[in-house]
Amino acid sequence: MTNSSARNMQILFRNNNTRNSKKALVLLIREDKKLPSIIKLLDRDDIIENTMKLDTSFKANLSQILYISPHKNLSEKGTFIVGVGKNPNASDIQQVGEAIAVKLNQHKIDEVYIYSDLPTVVKSLLSDSEIACNLAFGIGRRNYKFVKYYTQKIEERKLFLSKIHVCSKEFKIAEEYFNMTYDSLLDGIHLTRDLVNEPPNILTPKAFADKCAEFHKYGLKIRILDLKEMKKLQMNALIGVAQGSVNEPYLVCMEWCGNSIKEREGVITSSQDQSSINCNEDSDDSKLHSNLEKEQSVQIVFAGKGVTFDSGGINIKPSNGISEMKYDMSGAATVAGLMITLAKRKAKVDAVGIIGIVENMPSGSAQRPSDVVKSMSGQTIEVDNTDAEGRLVLADVMWYAQEVYRPEVMIDLATLTGAIVVSLGNEYAGLFSNNEILAKRLCEVGKATSELLWRFPMSKNYDKQIDSDIADVKNTGMGYGAGSTTAAQFLQRFIKKNCHWAHLDIAGVAFAKSDTTSCSKGATGFGVRLLNEFVSQFYEKNDKWDISEIVISFRYTSFPPPYLYH
Repeated sequence: MTNSSARNMQILFRNNNTRNSKKALVLLIREDKKLPSIIKLLDRDDIIENTMKLDTSFKANLSQILYISPHKNLSEKGTFIVGVGKNPNASDIQQVGEAIAVKLNQHKIDEVYIYSDLPTVVKSLLSDSEIACNLAFGIGRRNYKFVKYYTQKIEERKLFLSKIHVCSKEFKIAEEYFNMTYDSLLDGIHLTRDLVNEPPNILTPKAFADKCAEFHKYGLKIRILDLKEMKKLQMNALIGVAQGSVNEPYLVCMEWCGNSIKEREGVITSSQDQSSINCNEDSDDSKLHSNLEKEQSVQIVFAGKGVTFDSGGINIKPSNGISEMKYDMSGAATVAGLMITLAKRKAKVDAVGIIGIVENMPSGSAQRPSDVVKSMSGQTIEVDNTDAEGRLVLADVMWYAQEVYRPEVMIDLATLTGAIVVSLGNEYAGLFSNNEILAKRLCEVGKATSELLWRFPMSKNYDKQIDSDIADVKNTGMGYGAGSTTAAQFLQRFIKKNCHWAHLDIAGVAFAKSDTTSCSKGATGFGVRLLNEFVSQFYEKNDKWDISEIVISFRYTSFPPPYLYH
């Protein structure tokens, strides 16, 4: 499915005494313009120093680039002197990498040697290996373009940069750390972008589920529920959203057993196909349930809204901007990208990604405004507006997650409300939570990764806006105020008391309407890096939660999914 210009780029780490004058050259410079000792090897004629003296406009500010034309004694493909400011941190260096990627592609450079070591006379916040890693990550993150469907003028549209050599004194340390941490993260980010950028006629709910089924090759256990199984479980909130579409819904569970989840032996017999099994066809349910009753444990669940196209249903959206509604599965795509990242880097955590995949379309069978559905939790919901469908999907998805996995912490991601865009624009995602510590930690990690979160209030006072006259709850609030908050209050009704939960409304940050410093126009991949770092900081480093001393564990309940991929 995926065919971006992203992960075709090769990233190599080399000793900083490596020289190749036939390739493009990039050199990092601080504001003091002191040249590193390697300059004696690269530039014996002092071309760089003399050029910087002549060009007084070049201050070596962060991401400022000075271009030197091809020269036989320096670089036959051109030289780029890139400013990093006074004393850059990791985010600054990544931003520099992003600027380098854009500039090199503009010059149609396919291969480049980058010298990342800064002069040691100035104390740095980062080691040479950290600078090399962050620089490579910034280049890799920005060097992305979704070009799958172009058939004409392909040369004009593609990315040229395909190979970078990052030269550093600590190249071996940089290579090891990059391969352990950043390489898998880039895979997760670009997978998320590829999924979100796919057109909805290609990425149908089934196609999305089938794509997730492929993730078993990374060590994830994939469980997929189809419509028949969801009907058994009375997931009527989720099913109701999909009933107007010819494309049936799916629920996908992606399990990463990196810490303590034991292998489930005996679920599939040796005579059965090891790639899939239909538990509803001639299978012994009692034996299957018995096998799933073994004591298991999970630490965290990530839930995602996966509406592959949102027409609004009967409450159909206006024509302006409706084409952007292919992005309404960004939450689910982020969860998929995150789970790939955790699996590929073999994260020491037990985590589950669970996504509800539907298409919301108007038709003679579509859900109507004023319908009442009974959710899996048993709560009844008045469908006040069919365009408030994401919360209906998540209501059943998160209830299923709690029933089956019983996590202590659950984080959901969704392009849930236009109101969050009105509030925060495209700079922050909205954060809602029932736990102070969880919210604080997410905000801290957001700042560290530049994937920013802004916390909104939650209060019982908002509940009266979603109280229904004929059911337990309705899916939209009264009036025009606090739309994002009433949506979060709705979701909270499906969170059990012992579950610490956070909701991230990513409607304003999941895709960009024009090129940005970190990505080209389209999907951003927001959330993969944020949540990967959250897992790394608060689960893999044995940092005890102050929330409770409860041992995190679960038992599979008697909800057999129809497919199991190994």
